[in-house]
Amino acid sequence: MAVLAETAFHERGAPAPVPNEPFRWTKCGDRLECGTFAVPLNHSEPFGRQIILALIKYASLSPNSRGPLFTNPGETGYGVALVRDAGAMLSMLLGNRYDIIGVDPRGMGASNPAVLFAREKARANLCVKYAGDILPFISTASTLRDFDLIRAAIGQPLFNYWGVSYGTFIGTIYSQMFPQNVGRMVLDG
Repeated sequence: MAVLAETAFHERGAPAPVPNEPFRWTKCGDRLECGTFAVPLNHSEPFGRQIILALIKYASLSPNSRGPLFTNPGETGYGVALVRDAGAMLSMLLGNRYDIIGVDPRGMGASNPAVLFAREKARANLCVKYAGDILPFISTASTLRDFDLIRAAIGQPLFNYWGVSYGTFIGTIYSQMFPQNVGRMVLDG
């Protein structure tokens, strides 16, 4: 079922962006482009405070490209590092038919602001001290809303995805939150 990319934006009352316009892609390696994308800190306030997500794209050279395929490596969540380090291998495994896109979810890696999560009480207290206003908005649901905004902004009607480890949970919950936007998915436990 094809769903127009703009649907997710209209349902939230926000105007649909022009595909690729909100990204600031710059070349950052062989077939790699790095970029950023602004999302609402609180998705229930779409025009309020924003945070910046870091993205990377390993471009397909296929004339029959199937568009982007998002990926999440699981516990670390550092999609940018995954695609930077293994984008060529992932692309080869998929027949070079997708642009492989990695996103550092809100609060992680190169996304701003990054929050250092830790088990030790002292580090947890520092997280609360320096990022206490952000912590309530770092959740799986917020991350998936971010992914759906990116999907729509790229101009893709469907979300193609490869998740590993915790990334399988992300894919599962995305398919429940946005069933009309699900494309091809590999949930690689």
